[in-house]
Parts: sequence; structure tokens; C-alpha cells
Amino acid sequence: FRSYSLFKGSLSCAHSPRCGLFKMPAHSPRDYIKLSCELHLGQKLPEDVDGTVDAFLKNSGSHMFVWVSQADEESEPILQASIESLPKQRRGSSLVFCHAADEEVANSSQIQCMTLQAPAVELEGDEAASGAATTTTNTPSAVLNALQIYTRQCFMPTIQAVLEDEVMTQQLQDKIRQLDVALQQSSRSTRLPHVVLAIHPTLEQVVENFSKEQIEKHDWDVLGLSAQLTDDAFLNELQATVSQWIVQIRKLTLLPKTTPFMPSEMDAAAEELAFWMQLQVELGNIQEQLNSPGVGLTTGLLREAKRFVATLALENNTGMEQAVAYTQDVTNYLKDFPLQQLQAAADLEGVASAMNSIFDHLPKVRQSRYYSLERSSQLLQATTSVLASRILAILQDKYTNLLFMDYKE
Repeated sequence: FRSYSLFKGSLSCAHSPRCGLFKMPAHSPRDYIKLSCELHLGQKLPEDVDGTVDAFLKNSGSHMFVWVSQADEESEPILQASIESLPKQRRGSSLVFCHAADEEVANSSQIQCMTLQAPAVELEGDEAASGAATTTTNTPSAVLNALQIYTRQCFMPTIQAVLEDEVMTQQLQDKIRQLDVALQQSSRSTRLPHVVLAIHPTLEQVVENFSKEQIEKHDWDVLGLSAQLTDDAFLNELQATVSQWIVQIRKLTLLPKTTPFMPSEMDAAAEELAFWMQLQVELGNIQEQLNSPGVGLTTGLLREAKRFVATLALENNTGMEQAVAYTQDVTNYLKDFPLQQLQAAADLEGVASAMNSIFDHLPKVRQSRYYSLERSSQLLQATTSVLASRILAILQDKYTNLLFMDYKE
């Protein structure tokens, strides 16, 4: 984040004309956006995004994302903008502009600017040796971390300062706390490999040119692959591709039985739940790819050419069936584990209610075939760390002079 100031419950960037940190000449809304991009992203807005900026200023969208994009390593990075959403495929650095104007934006004070992710800082010479600056890693989790900081440090204090209705304030704080927990959980489990089964370029072209029904018929003459059935070099490439698939898949299918419980730390329980949920998602992604036309075309071509070694290995040596069954069994037990309820508890009554729910859930481990009692006890131990942290946070928040309070209180 850059420096921000709060004015009447709204978030204002430090270089906004309204900010009291320093005086700046007033700018038009368009100039304000351009200057913000130059300051935070180090790039100038190209002319081809003028239409997007106009749509934002004319109230066609209440927000606009601007990000640094780079098509490939050889091309120069450029700025792109959208009033729809922030794309997944981007270089990393990004801003979001927001406004709440009912009509066209008239001046720059109506626009709020937030840095979702700053550009990476590259050090040279003595600065790199002394560590004078820190390099920012352009990863999706960095955007989630930025949103989480905004939720904790800006939005919640603003709600406390602006709203006078205590009941409404408490309800909003509970919801914001749940959002904070959800953002924290979303940034976990990045350690799991994401498997992508690459298809041979020749077969990928066939998949693009023919429908799924045509491909499943395996009419090699229609698909234009008759000659490849006797091409040993081509078949060897396909066989090597399948062997690589097996290696990639086994990186995930070995995890259910070989991954120990996380080390004893504050987030161990959340890491445990996130690991199994993410593993289930990744295994489902592999299953979806194995059922895709490209993979089916590859295995069908190898069978037709009597190359059974690779296809049988793909069916029997990946451990997919066992891994899916193991993970499904564990996630059936863990998916309803009420850890998030404990993390989001706003008072001691909420903590007590969450712990009762946890103790009610623990006996269900007997219904799980693969989640061991030892691992369940480790999960409970990790949950007590969350319990202690939550109680401490509540006491510090509500009872600042705990040691001087009357015993009855």
C-alpha cells in the first residue's frame, strides 16, 4: 500500500488533491488517473485505453482496474485497463480506481485510488548489497494480502469511527472479520503443484479443428492422422509425453499418504484444512484433463499403434484412483470442521459456541477411513493455538486494563 488518509469514511490516496499531507494543484479526473499510473506503476497510459477511461468517468462502471501486462519476454510491458475485472494473466503490478458518483465524474476528488500490487523493486550496486529496499514478489497472494491489510487496517477502523448504531457496527464488524478470515484462507496452499497435461502440437491442432464427437470416433482418416500411425518418431514423442504426464501426476497422488501434519505453529490447523481442500481441487483438475479430448486422442492413437506400455502405465501407475478416494474421505470429514467460526469469533461467547461446535465435530473422525486418530489429535492441538490467539485478541480489544478490573467483572 501507498500512504492513505481517511476522510469522512472514505479512503483517499496520499497524492489525492484532498489529502492534507501536502498540497498539489488540482487536476482533471483524466489527468489524475494518468498521473497515478505514472507514479505507482511507472508507465504511461496508452491511447488505446482512452475508451475504458471514458467509460469509467462517465459512470459506465464504478471501478476500473489498470495493470502492467507483458505478452512475452521479448515485448515491452504496457498498461491495460478494464472496468470489468482484473485478469489472471498479467505481469503483476496493478491499481484500482473507484468512484461513487451518481453521474459523470466531475473532479478528481471523487475518485479513490488503491495500489493492489506495487511493481517489483530491482536493486543495483551498493543498494542490492546492503538490502536498502525490498523486492516485491508479483504473485496472486500479494493481491490478497493487500486486500487483507485494507480490510484490517482501513475498513474496520472506519466502520468504528463513522457508524453510531452499536448493533449495526457489531454486525458489520463480524462480517468484515469473516471476510478477513476468508481472504487469509484463500492465500494458502500455494505449495501444491498445479499439473497441466501438455498435448502434442499436432494433436492439439486436431482438437481445435474437430468436435469432441468426431474425435471420440477415432476415425484416423477423417482426423488426418493415418500417416502418424506408422511414424515411429511421432509415436515415440507421444509415448514420451505420456511418460511425462505420469511423472507430473504422481507428484500429487503421492501427497495424501506422505504429507505430514504441518509443524506446530499458529496457522497449523488452517494449513491442514487448506491442504486437503486444495489437494482435492488439484486432483479434480487432473481427472478433468484425463477425460479431455486431447488426452483421449493421445491414448487412442497409441493403442491403435500397439503402444500399450504407455497407455497401461497411465491407467495403472499414477495412483489416481487411490489418491482421489483417500482425499475424498478426508475432505468429507474436514470440510465442515468449524475452524473459521472460531477464527471469526468476536467475543468470548462466540469462542465458546465455536469450541462446542468443534467438540461436536471431532467424534465424526470415526466415520473416516483414512484420517487417523493421531492426525486428529494434532489438529485439535493446533486448534487450541487458534483458541488461545482468539481469546487474547478479544481480551486486548475489549478489556484494555484487564489486571485492574474488579474480580466480579
